[in-house]
Amino acid sequence: MRLPRLAPVLLLSLLAGPLGGPRAAVADDKVLGEATELTEKVRADALKLIDTVSKSTVEKDVLAARRGLLKLGPVVWPVIENALRLGPPEGARPHLNLLKAMLAKKTEPEFEALRARLRKRMMMDDLKGMQSELAAFRLGLPDPAKPGKRLPLSCKSTKVGSTVVYRSSDGSLVVGYGNDADEKAPDAPEASVTDSMAGFVAVFGGKPVPFERQSGRGADTTANATNGFAWAWASDGAPGKAPGGAGGVAGAATASGGAGQFARSGDGGAGAPG
Repeated sequence: MRLPRLAPVLLLSLLAGPLGGPRAAVADDKVLGEATELTEKVRADALKLIDTVSKSTVEKDVLAARRGLLKLGPVVWPVIENALRLGPPEGARPHLNLLKAMLAKKTEPEFEALRARLRKRMMMDDLKGMQSELAAFRLGLPDPAKPGKRLPLSCKSTKVGSTVVYRSSDGSLVVGYGNDADEKAPDAPEASVTDSMAGFVAVFGGKPVPFERQSGRGADTTANATNGFAWAWASDGAPGKAPGGAGGVAGAATASGGAGQFARSGDGGAGAPG
């Protein structure tokens, strides 16, 4: 599914149920109105929302209930976790897995910071901010002892084809990055991640490079999350190389997720003046 850059219609699938660099999760990552403790009332509210996600056949109601759980916050994760353990209907599992990705605390500091920031961006309907958080994840957290510097990533990556993939230890958050092109191969290689367990899968294309006559093509990206939400961000074509070089072709994005998807295809590179 291809959609134009930051198309407003995406807010319906990403946020009506629902969408700077990463940093440690702090107080300002909290969402207005979130629960601070798991009282009997909060538990009852969460159970009611989970019941709607599990049983309703009206998509609008399911997405609204999912958003309600997202707003209640990490304090209700044990209630959602119990629902997952009991075996929810297959249609509900992707939505509950997405909530796991956004509400369950992560052991890796980088993924915990990303989780908290993504959740807040989702509740703010901030698609551009969400993209910024995901794109900057692999740069690492700011080093508190060295202003302007970043700490090395504590989480290890794996290589899937030409895509570098990071997974949280609980398997709920997955972020993949395509390789950048070079002078020998100016087209950015395809970036693709398929994960049947994760609640949130994001893929970013690498950068093409300018080249004589015809600059590099932007990376095609594919994100598949059978049991979660899929996010694919293709890269733009490289600008034309002077004199008179043509800009690169835009990369195309495809995303498919059981809990919804977002796909942003790139723009073509501008031609160079002759």
